[in-house]
Amino acid sequence: MSEAQDPKWLRKFLKAQYVGVYQLKDSQGNEIYHIFETCPPKNEYPDYYEMIKKPVSLNTLKKRVPHYNEPQEFVRDIVQIQWNAKTYNTKDSIIYEYATILDNYIKEEIIPTLKEYFSEVRYPYLGPLPDPADEQEQLKYKKEDDEQAILEAKPIVEEKKKRKRRTRREIEEDERRQRNIKNGIIDQHDTSIEPESRPASRLGSEMDEPPNGNKVPRLDSLKNFSAYSPMSEPQSRSTTPQIEDNSPYIRPSKPKRHIKRGRPPVIDLPYVQRIKLVLKNLRREVDDTGAPITQDFMRLPDDPSYNTVIQFPMCLDEIKKKIKKRAYKDFESFQYDFILMVRNYKSFYRSNPIAIEKANDLENRFNLFAKQELSKPDTDYMPGGELRLPLDSVEYNGVMYNIGDWVLIKNPNDPNKPIIGQIFRFWSTPNGEKWLNSCWYYRPEQTVHRVDRIFYKNEVMKTGQYRDNLIQDVVGKCFVVHFTRFQRGNPVGYEGPLFVCEFRYNESDRAFNKIRTWRACNPEEIRDQEEITTPIPGRKFFKYPSPLRHLLPPNATEHDPVPTATPGVQNAPPLIGAVYLRPKQERDDLGEYSTSDDCPRHIIRPGEAHKPGIIDMDTGTISFSSTNTSMPKISSSSMTHILEAREPSVSSTTRNFNNVPQPNKMNTEANNHPLQSSLANVSSSTVISRIMGNGPLTVQKLKMIENFRLRQQIDQRQQMKKAQASKYNKTTNLGNLIEQVSKTDSTPILIDAPSTYVLPVSITKHIEAVQRTDDNNHIRLVESSKDETNITKNERGNVLWFRGPSISIKERLFNSGNEYTQSPLNRWVKQYKRQKLDTVNTTNLNMDFEEVEESITQGKTDADADADADADADATNDEDDISSDEESTSLTCTYPLGLRPSTAYMARKLRLFQDTINNLSS
Repeated sequence: MSEAQDPKWLRKFLKAQYVGVYQLKDSQGNEIYHIFETCPPKNEYPDYYEMIKKPVSLNTLKKRVPHYNEPQEFVRDIVQIQWNAKTYNTKDSIIYEYATILDNYIKEEIIPTLKEYFSEVRYPYLGPLPDPADEQEQLKYKKEDDEQAILEAKPIVEEKKKRKRRTRREIEEDERRQRNIKNGIIDQHDTSIEPESRPASRLGSEMDEPPNGNKVPRLDSLKNFSAYSPMSEPQSRSTTPQIEDNSPYIRPSKPKRHIKRGRPPVIDLPYVQRIKLVLKNLRREVDDTGAPITQDFMRLPDDPSYNTVIQFPMCLDEIKKKIKKRAYKDFESFQYDFILMVRNYKSFYRSNPIAIEKANDLENRFNLFAKQELSKPDTDYMPGGELRLPLDSVEYNGVMYNIGDWVLIKNPNDPNKPIIGQIFRFWSTPNGEKWLNSCWYYRPEQTVHRVDRIFYKNEVMKTGQYRDNLIQDVVGKCFVVHFTRFQRGNPVGYEGPLFVCEFRYNESDRAFNKIRTWRACNPEEIRDQEEITTPIPGRKFFKYPSPLRHLLPPNATEHDPVPTATPGVQNAPPLIGAVYLRPKQERDDLGEYSTSDDCPRHIIRPGEAHKPGIIDMDTGTISFSSTNTSMPKISSSSMTHILEAREPSVSSTTRNFNNVPQPNKMNTEANNHPLQSSLANVSSSTVISRIMGNGPLTVQKLKMIENFRLRQQIDQRQQMKKAQASKYNKTTNLGNLIEQVSKTDSTPILIDAPSTYVLPVSITKHIEAVQRTDDNNHIRLVESSKDETNITKNERGNVLWFRGPSISIKERLFNSGNEYTQSPLNRWVKQYKRQKLDTVNTTNLNMDFEEVEESITQGKTDADADADADADADATNDEDDISSDEESTSLTCTYPLGLRPSTAYMARKLRLFQDTINNLSS
């Protein structure tokens, strides 16, 4: 094969011509490629897409270069770029000038260079141009090129005629061979058919029942393409191929053990790959209108009468499902279903000639592609000439491993830290070795991250590394749970250590992206499996500092380049990662950094205070719900030790609080239980030890321990409320507000309302007593109310509206004066669905929320999910949920068109205006 016939060489050669466009400059030395890099935005230039039917840009060309099979296709696309620019733009525009430069480069450089290797390359005529001079030049160039093409095409035409005659003879020979096979006659002189191969009648007469056992109509006219397979390279038909030592195409080869992949490898038998390639080629085919020829066959018709007319329905979606489930045991089974689908379509639309023509076109192209794939030897579907038999599971050391399992793999860099991986593929080789392909998950110390990044306990990050390992490299099983699921509770039925994953890690960019759709990260075989979780409501998660923070250089600055990880051996994660310094993140909705000003309320950062609860040191969580206090049945000897480990004592938890006082004694007045009254002044661990005693564990003791812990939590909450209530007085509140206002450059906005003004900042500290603009009115309302049950307490963040403006305005609002668009002042403001921490203090808000995992679309792969991961990273802004007041009358605004200035301010402005008039008059 010459270089010009090598597809890889061709694409590399075309890429060199494409790159040359980026070197073109105008007379002033300006690069011209910026104009043609992308197509005009459709929303800004809708007329462009009405005039230009084939928009092409340099970015489009960049995507197509790796897929060109003919150089003429490349020439047509690059000429289309300048033709579109000349057609849409006027001749005196700069874009038209740049298009002329590009056109000259194509004619003088690209086409002559291509003709040295491909004499058939021509400058295409794409249509008339608006400018007559350019059109004449285009026609002249086309005429000269056509004349030269006629001279060069004579020997080619003669050769094509010879090929056509040979092709006609081959077709006649094939038809004769098919007739002989159908009649059961084997031509002894025909060397293209195996004497032992099954005839085509297997599909017509023998295959009256598909694999599911349901009898279907005979399809006698199904073609058998086995005759096109060379006898020396027989087609694989069985599920388990029979390998012979003297086979001419099975050669022992050293497996490639250290291949970096961005997705799992294709591990299919040759006949399965043939099936997939046939469908892939059919999906690319289009009809005369440009529509895919398979679009009418993807799903069954919606007509209710279809199932009554067609006894055995079949569509391409059903065929794809059977391929994924490996239901086809040979190519003929797939061929049977495909022809059945076409026959059903013809039968249902037998009175529609257009539909019949579509079905015939699809069937003809299917026969063409099937013949093409079956004519190839099995070695074409074996990478490196090595046969890989796919497996669903592998047993090793008495443990059964299945696709989708998380496993620990030997780490050559650090045997104490095995690699965490999820199995995507299993296969075996002719020498008896069993292999697996897994997606690797990195530990924090194996990544490059900011020095202030914090991590969950046992957190790992999903990578794009899909590596091959022998089954002997597997250490054991483990489990990785997505953080969204882990928020709801603990997984059930897993083996080995538990890891948590919330982010994917991009090694090339050293960036972390939140995983929005966990199902897309898993193999297709387990995506539909239900995840069983033990609910644990109301728990929070500790985060821990970076294990590599000590590696930050003493002279590090915020402008240092991002470092790289230290590599180790070839088939292993990095030996160690690195850290770097960056400015503080003002907004941290995911709680990734310890230095940011805000943090989600379900995360406890290092050093932050937290209320007492049940701490699980193994998972790094703390629970506050009483439903979490149930304990499993275990021996009494280890009961005390486990309770002391899971339940920190009051004295130990008090040290974690900075400003919140903790009670040292239990409140015995609220509980008359004699045991708890006698243990009021004793620590938690001592109380539990006394309850346990020396006897065995009983149900009564478990209930006593549970009641004690519940009572302890209630008393602690009451003490905390009393301590915080002492801070809610007007003096402290006003002092906090004055201090906050003094730190800003804004001045108060005066409002024309009695004894009211608006602060130019958001109020975030202890604002219970100053949330109302008319406190006396609220007191009178409470005193006059007969039904005290309807009087609700003014909770934190619940702003009450009365006559007059609010005391917190985030932006100036202008009122159009329209009563339908004007919001009344006595509206009720509901809570945010998700409060911002820098706007509202949510410490005591009983508003728990959890993330909801996004749904996965059909056919979305992990690689597609990687491309979409950054798109949702900043989508965190919530809108206010505001409803109208339920009163019968609405209090109108005190301003007609915006904020109305105060009387004093208006008087001052009038005085200044009068002084200006007096000065001018004098």
